[in-house]
Amino acid sequence: MRTVRYQGDAFAGAVLAEVWQSHHAARAPIVRWLRALADDPRPQVWVRAALAAGELCTADPGYGLVELVAPLASARSARRRYAAATALDQAGRREPYRTAVRAV
Repeated sequence: MRTVRYQGDAFAGAVLAEVWQSHHAARAPIVRWLRALADDPRPQVWVRAALAAGELCTADPGYGLVELVAPLASARSARRRYAAATALDQAGRREPYRTAVRAV
C-alpha cells in the first residue's frame, strides 16, 4: 500500500478553504460542525475550531460572521462566546479585516 503524507500545517487549511469556496452546499454542514466543536470542553478542540472559523470568516466575511460568529457570540455558554472572540481575533490578524473586526 502506498501512503501519501503532506508536510507542513498548511494542507488542512487549504483543503478547508477550497471546500468553503468551491462547494457552497458544504458550508452549512461545516458551520454546524464547527459550532458543535465549540461546545467541546477540551481547549485543543474548541480553540482549533474557533481558529478555523476565523479563517473561514476571511474567505467570506458576510457569511462567516452571520452564520458562524454571531450564533457563537450570542450563546449562553461562555465557551461558545470565547470561541466567537477567538474566531474574531483570528480574522482580525489579516490586514484587510482588522478594522472590520474592531468595529464588531
